[in-house]
Amino acid sequence: MTKILITGANGQLGTELRNLLDERGAAYDAFDSKDMDITDKQAVDAKFDALKPAVVYHCAAYTAVDKAEDEGKQVNWQVNEDGTRNVATAAKRVGAKLVYISTDYVFDGTNPGEYQVDDPTNPKNEYGKAKLAVGPSRRRRMTTTSSGRPGSLASTARTLFTPCCGWQRIMTS
Repeated sequence: MTKILITGANGQLGTELRNLLDERGAAYDAFDSKDMDITDKQAVDAKFDALKPAVVYHCAAYTAVDKAEDEGKQVNWQVNEDGTRNVATAAKRVGAKLVYISTDYVFDGTNPGEYQVDDPTNPKNEYGKAKLAVGPSRRRRMTTTSSGRPGSLASTARTLFTPCCGWQRIMTS
């Protein structure tokens, strides 16, 4: 049984996570949209049932922010809301901890300082609305990152693996 499962494994964040896990010699199963379509609940359930991961890093997302307003609107909602719900439900069912990476697009951009996880949300576009739509109980536990700053994804990935987060215990237990 592999302890870690990564969705969106070939995207920017998924790639950074795989690199960090490789540096640490950790075993993981990593899937991109061709290997596991997160919008297909049965496919997600089948992978989770077969692998029974302890931790799921949900990095899959539809990230074409501009297209999410019009021609990509339906795909945006399918991936970012429905797909995330499928992953979260499957993780809960198999008893896995879910790490969900959101975006600063769930905020309206009026805060003069750095946003905190519990700050009030007010998305101004379809991408932000879809990322926010996964439900209030999940939003309280999600980690936010800026998707526009160079290096932010790499620093977020490294933050996820600090000893205080228990990654060593998870990968060795």
